[in-house]
Amino acid sequence: EEPGQAVAPAGVEERWRRPSLTTSAFSVSSRSPVDDSPNQMGTLAVIRSRERESYAGRMLDEQQIGLDLNAQETKETKSRAVDTTIQWVEMWERLHEPPREGLLARVVSSQWFGSCSSLIILANSASVAYMANWEMQHLGQQRPSAFAEIEWSFLGLFTLEVFLRLLVHGFYFFANAEMAWNIFDIIVVTTSLADAILELVGSYGVIQQVAFMRTVRLLKLAKILRIFRVLKVCRALSQIMECFRRSLMMLFWSFVMLVFLLFICALFFMHGVSEYLRGDMAGLEEGLVETYLEAFGSVFNVLFTLFAAITGGGEWTETYLLLQPAGMLYSGTFLGFIFFFIFAAFNILTGIFVERAVVAATPDREEQVLEARRSLMAEAEEFKRICGLLDLDKTGTLTLEEFKESMTNPTMVAYLASVGLAIHDVELFF
Repeated sequence: EEPGQAVAPAGVEERWRRPSLTTSAFSVSSRSPVDDSPNQMGTLAVIRSRERESYAGRMLDEQQIGLDLNAQETKETKSRAVDTTIQWVEMWERLHEPPREGLLARVVSSQWFGSCSSLIILANSASVAYMANWEMQHLGQQRPSAFAEIEWSFLGLFTLEVFLRLLVHGFYFFANAEMAWNIFDIIVVTTSLADAILELVGSYGVIQQVAFMRTVRLLKLAKILRIFRVLKVCRALSQIMECFRRSLMMLFWSFVMLVFLLFICALFFMHGVSEYLRGDMAGLEEGLVETYLEAFGSVFNVLFTLFAAITGGGEWTETYLLLQPAGMLYSGTFLGFIFFFIFAAFNILTGIFVERAVVAATPDREEQVLEARRSLMAEAEEFKRICGLLDLDKTGTLTLEEFKESMTNPTMVAYLASVGLAIHDVELFF
């Protein structure tokens, strides 16, 4: 202690010498005069270790925050994509084609244009059938040149029809009420043109590759697709096809349920037959063992056997006789299996399809409005005819005296009642 120097209070110096865990290693090493002591070195190690843990934790937190932000951005991006798609679909459905005017529009929308298109479609279907028969009856012979000319003629007419309708409707060709048929026509015409061009190129020997010839044969299926345009001619056929289309999803799930039930039964019967053959195979004839293996040799074979038994593809009594030696459990279960599928499962599926078909055959709003208007016009014509009968002097007007005189005729009263006009007070009704 030197004269004039301030003396620290008791305990301050000790606290100053004791390192704090909250201070950094740099501040401790610079302020502590006992840096080389063992306690001080241990404390520094603890501090550095905790600082490393704190730094690693901060890095992990930052990485986790980054992952959360990326996940959130991904969700927002998907949500925006879904919203955009919904907006586009709604906007597409709200599109309404304006009335088309002009000579070309009147020609395309005329009745004779539709009739000519229908006749061309029917003639093309007949020609495709005739050419298919000729090719099958004259295998190995070269096709007549008239066949190619006929195909090019029909192709030119179909292309002209689609081109004219595309000129009239423009962009709305892909957004009007017949959008599905229009897109189908575009696909058929495009594939038919590609088929005709590739066949023409191949006929000159420009390309002789096997892959090219396979492509040509594949595109020939477009000729078969043209036949589907017959459905466009007849509205009844279109309605039936629409019923089929709306029942496709139910048909798929019915198929899944059928396969599921058949799979469970196949495993059950396969287990019984395998146990029977394992115990008595030595005493069976070789031909009988082969019969068992053909019917129950694999899961697929059992599925096919059961499917044939319930659909009439094979005699189910033969399968029953094969299961009978395996025990009453399997033969009796097979009889229950046949009964369930024939009298329950198929009837339930048929009822579901009939219900879907009835819903699909329900007229849409436009058809209902049109039918209501037709009914209204028919009732108006009927009422005009009744008024003509009541007009006794044929002056075009109906007086109270004429109406009273007509109501004295029981036949006229009964006739008015039959059309819903039950008159009790003649003067009040008039």
